[in-house]
Amino acid sequence: MKHIIIITFLILLTVGCKSTNNQALKHSNYLSMANEITINKSTKEDVRRNFGNPRETSHTEGGNEVWRYVYTESTAKATNYVPIIRYFDSGENIDTVELIVTFNKQGIVKNYSIQNGESETTKMSYQPEAT
Repeated sequence: MKHIIIITFLILLTVGCKSTNNQALKHSNYLSMANEITINKSTKEDVRRNFGNPRETSHTEGGNEVWRYVYTESTAKATNYVPIIRYFDSGENIDTVELIVTFNKQGIVKNYSIQNGESETTKMSYQPEAT
């Protein structure tokens, strides 16, 4: 019986995970990005081949083009599955990776930045009765 409870808990944790957007960024950081993008060498096509189409594009006043990529993964907090406690402390843990690439007018990478972040949402389901 104890094994069934543990297996059920692990399955629920796996099912409670969702991700959106660019999967190529899932395990990226500044060091790993150096293998994917080379400033003054990589082209738009190189970046598109590695990461797909950007989520957003924009232009700077100087005529440079900026591409933005985002990866977000949210996982249900373990307390979501604990009776009673889930009413006071439930929510999601959120991991985010954002890549911003700037190209010069010739379509060559001028610069890039990558940010990794973690955040948490909390939902309080229990609401005491009004007196």
